[in-house]
Amino acid sequence: MDASPCVLSSPQHTTLDKIYPPQKFPRLEERPKILCPLRHVRQRGAAKRVPPLSGYLGLLPMETLEQILGYCTPRQLGALESSCSFFIESGITDKVAMHHLSFIPRAKGLKPDFKHGESYVTLYAFVTAQSNAAAQGTALALGTYHTVALLSSAADRAAHAEAAEYALHTTGRGFHGQLGLGDYEQRLRPTRVPGVARGAGSGGAAAAPSSSAAAADAVQLAVVAAGSSHTASISRRGELFTWGLASSGELGHGGWTPIEVCAPRLVGSLHRVRVVSVAAGANHTLAISEAGQLWSCGRGRHGQLGHGAFHDEGVLTLVEATRGERVVSAAAGRAHSLALAADGRLFSWGDARAAVGADGGLYTWGRGDCGQLGLGDDRARWEPARVPGVAVVHPDRTLRRNRRPAPRNVLLAASKGAR
Repeated sequence: MDASPCVLSSPQHTTLDKIYPPQKFPRLEERPKILCPLRHVRQRGAAKRVPPLSGYLGLLPMETLEQILGYCTPRQLGALESSCSFFIESGITDKVAMHHLSFIPRAKGLKPDFKHGESYVTLYAFVTAQSNAAAQGTALALGTYHTVALLSSAADRAAHAEAAEYALHTTGRGFHGQLGLGDYEQRLRPTRVPGVARGAGSGGAAAAPSSSAAAADAVQLAVVAAGSSHTASISRRGELFTWGLASSGELGHGGWTPIEVCAPRLVGSLHRVRVVSVAAGANHTLAISEAGQLWSCGRGRHGQLGHGAFHDEGVLTLVEATRGERVVSAAAGRAHSLALAADGRLFSWGDARAAVGADGGLYTWGRGDCGQLGLGDDRARWEPARVPGVAVVHPDRTLRRNRRPAPRNVLLAASKGAR
């Protein structure tokens, strides 16, 4: 194919060709590439001439403007960039976003892809959304035949004028009372659990608050977990509520407890302990206190409670093996449990076990009839075997500290150092 420019002219050379000479248009592959202005700025940094900032913000020193922008959310920083080119070409919003990213462990080592127009602002928005999504995972739990979730419903707000912004909803099988609706019937749609109160705990249906005092004592749940046939939830004050099947003591109430509890019931044995995390196995429950202590209850015939014995426990009991450790996360399976300490060490016990080496290698042993050891087969291992090709991620890369950095001192110091 001829690569010469395409010539447009009349079929026969006439005087019109002299008046209007033929125009030459370069072929598509010869046309210069037009870069997106935003991508061009991201690639080359700030422009040589930064446009002035009009209005009252233009009167502020750069250090003061950085301090103000430090309190903006990622969405607000993006809105500023889309409305005024000053924030992009000066690099001030990227500087603020980069400062916030340095305080988020899951953002460690991440850098924007400047070639495709990404910036620290867009990266900050992504990491924040990712962290929020991980936090929202505690608002939904799946049992064997039931589902528990914290939902917001317009119909509930219309029916309950004084209702909170969201409420606990359950659906599915309710044969053992695991839905917490005061009966043992199944539900085909998410149904709002009636007002949970701290005074409720007899095992029957939780009555709706009938007075202003009772309404003030209502509980707002924040975290949910679901086992095979039982449910657990933590309130915003750190109180633990459980309900459902209690045949093995998985509800943790101890003493005389009905074999089935059909309404949320406060775990009285932890009334002086603030619970921050809960995990529900098939028939056992793990709870982590604010101080990092680990508690367990329920079925223990496979050693999944970690108490050094193989019997059930009806009361939430402190796991002595983790005393002195600050536990930050726990998981419960059908017959085994895992706990992660703040220093990255992994503890395991029960029917299948795992451990982490100093190099981050994952070692598993125990029963493997369903492939739970991750070794590529279903054979049992009675000695630790390393899982090939994987390494355990340190909590500094996955856990998000619950604090928002105060940008004032850091940003001002960075601005002074750049002078």
